[in-house]
Amino acid sequence: MILNAPCPLEDRLSAPIGKASDAYEKLNTFYTANSATITSAAGSLAAAVNLDVKSIENTITTFAETSAILMKGLDALGQVHPFVGVAVTAFKLVITLDITRRQNNKKVLVVKIQMQDLMTILFQLRNMRDPEEKGPDGTTLKDRMSGLMQSIAKDITACGSACDVYMKKSFLAKTIKSKIYESRLAGYVTMFADHKKAINDSLHIHTALGVDAANKKLDTQDVHLKVIEDKMEALFRKLDTPRERDVQKFIEDKGGAKACVDNDATLQELVLKSGENLASLDPAHSGNGDLVSAKKMLNKELSEDVDEAFKKNMKLFDRKLEMQSRQLADTISSTGEHIISVLSGGAHDRVQDPDLQAIWKEQGWKGSVKARHFVLALNDYFTEKFSNVDIAAAASVAGSVAGSAPASPLMSPTSPTLMTELHPGAKPEDDRWALKYINVAHLQSILEAVDDDGTGFVSIKEANDFAMSRPEGWSLLSWLAFWAAGWHATVTWYKNRIYNILDAMMSLIQHLKSANVQAADTYFAGQAIQRVELLLRSTRSAPGSIYEDVRLKRIADAFQDLEEKKLLTQLDGLMYELDDTATLRLITGSRRIERYVYPLLYHLLKRHFDIMRLACVHILDSDEFTGMSGSLAIIFQAVDERTTTLEAVLKSTSMDVRERLGHVAFGMFQLTYGEYKRDPVNNTIHSHDEEDGFEYDDEDLAPDFDEDDEETQKSVFARMDTDCLRYETDNEPCDVYDFEKEHPPPATLADALDGMWTGQLREIDDGTVTVQEGTMSMILTRAGDKLSGAIENYTDILDVEGTVTENREVVFTITWTDYAVVCTGQYDAVTDTITGFWEAKEDEDSSEDSDRSPFVFCRTPAAAYRFRYTDAQFTQNPARARWGFAIAATIDQVQRTHISWPYLKKRFAERKRYIELTKRENAAVWKYTPWTPLDDDEEAELQRLKVDLQPCDARFYDTVVDFEQQKVVSYDRDCASCRRHIQDVWIFCIQCMDGRYCDAIDLCCECIDQTPERDGFVHSNSHLMIKTFRRIHDGEIAWIVPEARVVAERAKKAFQEASSLLSRIEGGKRGGRSKKGKHAAKQICSCCEKSVSSGPCWVCIDCVEEPYICMDCDAKRATVNPDLASSHDLRHPLVFIRDNEPIPEPVTTDVRLAELETKMQGLDSKIAALEEKLDSRFTSLEVLLNGIGEKLLVKN
Repeated sequence: MILNAPCPLEDRLSAPIGKASDAYEKLNTFYTANSATITSAAGSLAAAVNLDVKSIENTITTFAETSAILMKGLDALGQVHPFVGVAVTAFKLVITLDITRRQNNKKVLVVKIQMQDLMTILFQLRNMRDPEEKGPDGTTLKDRMSGLMQSIAKDITACGSACDVYMKKSFLAKTIKSKIYESRLAGYVTMFADHKKAINDSLHIHTALGVDAANKKLDTQDVHLKVIEDKMEALFRKLDTPRERDVQKFIEDKGGAKACVDNDATLQELVLKSGENLASLDPAHSGNGDLVSAKKMLNKELSEDVDEAFKKNMKLFDRKLEMQSRQLADTISSTGEHIISVLSGGAHDRVQDPDLQAIWKEQGWKGSVKARHFVLALNDYFTEKFSNVDIAAAASVAGSVAGSAPASPLMSPTSPTLMTELHPGAKPEDDRWALKYINVAHLQSILEAVDDDGTGFVSIKEANDFAMSRPEGWSLLSWLAFWAAGWHATVTWYKNRIYNILDAMMSLIQHLKSANVQAADTYFAGQAIQRVELLLRSTRSAPGSIYEDVRLKRIADAFQDLEEKKLLTQLDGLMYELDDTATLRLITGSRRIERYVYPLLYHLLKRHFDIMRLACVHILDSDEFTGMSGSLAIIFQAVDERTTTLEAVLKSTSMDVRERLGHVAFGMFQLTYGEYKRDPVNNTIHSHDEEDGFEYDDEDLAPDFDEDDEETQKSVFARMDTDCLRYETDNEPCDVYDFEKEHPPPATLADALDGMWTGQLREIDDGTVTVQEGTMSMILTRAGDKLSGAIENYTDILDVEGTVTENREVVFTITWTDYAVVCTGQYDAVTDTITGFWEAKEDEDSSEDSDRSPFVFCRTPAAAYRFRYTDAQFTQNPARARWGFAIAATIDQVQRTHISWPYLKKRFAERKRYIELTKRENAAVWKYTPWTPLDDDEEAELQRLKVDLQPCDARFYDTVVDFEQQKVVSYDRDCASCRRHIQDVWIFCIQCMDGRYCDAIDLCCECIDQTPERDGFVHSNSHLMIKTFRRIHDGEIAWIVPEARVVAERAKKAFQEASSLLSRIEGGKRGGRSKKGKHAAKQICSCCEKSVSSGPCWVCIDCVEEPYICMDCDAKRATVNPDLASSHDLRHPLVFIRDNEPIPEPVTTDVRLAELETKMQGLDSKIAALEEKLDSRFTSLEVLLNGIGEKLLVKN
């Protein structure tokens, strides 16, 4: 018997063979069972382009189901051929992450269908058993395919990232750049088709250049791939919604996306036609949902480089896939453990926790139970258990005297693990202390913890989920106590931390580098931060005495620490950026957002505060702040989804949903329910005081600018690490661009068209030649009949593509972000020039030549082009023109080489003038305030500079203009008088303001004396107005407006007393002299010290001294005398006092109508009295005439 037993070595050698054989059989069994689905997935996109929309949509609808089957099959394939694993894993992660989205885009799904189609060809490997099998050339199947699998995995991930970027854009953002996005999506479709062909070719080679029966169907694959390439645009057009078609036509009719965005009326019409509102244009909710914010956002979208955006997103997307991978692994592991647990307990025993199982059996419950009954049963059960334990313990004591056996241990002790964590060296104790929290007083909190769907019933699944979700080593009773009371205390602790962070942020913004202030203001004034405050205000705090129970505090702190470790690991993995709700679910899983919203907000805002501290010493990319707003917005998107779910449940039992929401999760969703509206008057960021019992000694919100000296502030900023930034820090523009360095010409000029060119796109109107887009530098490279290269003008570097014929006829396209021009011309070898005509690309098929304008490019260096003669000068005297050009260009070159003072002086003057004129031109075009329009001579001067300056210099100066504009404070408001966008100085009337401090008459510095009427407000230039050189946020408006009224009343009272005093002095009355000294110090300007006792003037709202500033000093932004106002700063808000008259009540249109109605009633009374008097007179006259008539008749 021993001789016939198998050898252990033989077992080990045969095991892998048997395992591989089993995997091979499982793969083929799976394929046979699902071959129809896999076959339908293969080539489905190639077929779709020839089908109707309904058939295409059916293919899209079944995508998720087909993908699920395909992924299972690919897993089986990976067991046979492990080398496919890298591509299969990438495919699974991208598809799984995408399926979790609540909404998906059909055009994106078309790309994913082609990705799916690519993966189906891998099933051809099922006919090959051994990955180490060698082909005719001696290469193993594994070696042949591994590199290709790596490439496929890389492209699948890149495609997933690109689709991720596209999906996060608003509808209008996607539409205005639809051609660019669709071309990139189509590029991935073609790429996957190429990969499919490459796999086919590799298999073809490996099978000795013979295609077996399984591969015969691929013979026609090339034809299908060509169909896909040629018809992708047609397929996208079939998938266009009616809304997309309408919006695209509107954009084309209005002259393109740029023209639509730049025109306010057209933009509003475009937004209306798109079906969106201004707020929805910004998925990050970083603005106020107004026209100014929308225009900024859309212009940013138009200027964004799509490929660069895809590249930037790749790092975050990779991390999302890593987290998705870990989550899938954890799910598989926990599912397996759960199945084992169920099987070991018996099919009938579905409740997992022993205590809950005992309760379920004892009560005779079936599949679910009323939540209230469940909680009460818990209390009864544990009360009885502890009573039994006490009886057993007493019996044990008595029995031990008589030699009895010891009693059983407690049913639900606090775990040794938890006790060791909380108190090293302590012995386990029973958790009967927690029983006092399992009662009616804490009923709602326990119900919410267990009743996951909020239906009022607890199912077996919910009971299991609740019990299984407790930390390892925690007893059920401790877990119940935490959710009964500990969670509320934890939420309140986070609430106080977040309030402190927001208040510190609001103060910190004033000290940021000026280039960061605009982005930081937009972030803090945006809807995301406003909704954070609304959540805080809506959430009821726990009583400070809740932590008097030390044991409750211990478990609350232990759970908080445990959860924070997990949360911080996940946030670090995502670089603290949440770009959609699918990403958020990678952190929270399927659990309710109310469990995570507070710790999530706390840690995100802590990171945002650190970034703001860095913004005090570094210039940050504005996208840093946009991403911050976006992360917060995603959290509130999840909050809205949860509120919608709760609304559906609560509507079934109550008509007043808002009132019922006040009892859910401590009321945190109550104020967020319904349409969002700004509510500055009730904003609590500044007014909130830290609650007793919830302090945090280790809170780091330094520096305190009121208390800390400059050295302390510097030390705080010095310890901040830039690793928390997603983008590189920036600097002020200081490097002049070098086009040839950025886009070097070919090393060898193989063709006459190769190399550097300088030229212009011109227009001729009534004989006057103007230059569009300034002078340009162009680099061309010829390859066959193809031309490629780049063009630099004063705004950007643009792509150039074209063709050239044997006769040197050239056609090339210059592409801007939102439009393109086509240049058609001829290369002249004698003059070495390219000349011809240019036109807008959309007009190139038109038969009319009216819009065709000339262009010219020559070999003259860009630095010397400004000295080049005109055609008229050359025609008049060629020699003089050439000599004049040569002399001027040579002098300039010598001065430039030697960096002479005249040359530098001239450059400085040109730079200064270009920047000044461009800023003023931008202010006029963009309707900014304040503004000084260019006159005709200045417009001509600016155009001349754009032509004369080298493109690299002009582009650098244009960058400086953008940077200078970035430093100007913008308020996202329009002046009620001139209707321009307010910048630099914001003035708003606090007497023409609604009760919520949300809407007011806003004025620019140019219109302070104007008296506009708007939305029921009737403004007077004597009203109280607040002036600010910085943005005042909602948390400040809540106290600034009331304080401004108080300060104004005091100032007017002082004016009145001063006026009365002056009258008494002039009248020779006693007591005047002593009172004069009392008020005189307060009636002078704190800058020039002139008297302002009669107004008009400004008074500081922020300073304790309430310093006065006269109109002249305010206009000059003069510095105050520190002896008169030591703490005053230009950032402090001022209130306007015109005279010493009492503050009048605000006059609205309603009031004026009421007054008019009263006057009309009085007028009606007067008219009625007049009518009555006239009637009386007419009656008397009629009687008189009748009498006269009678007398005449008698006489006759």
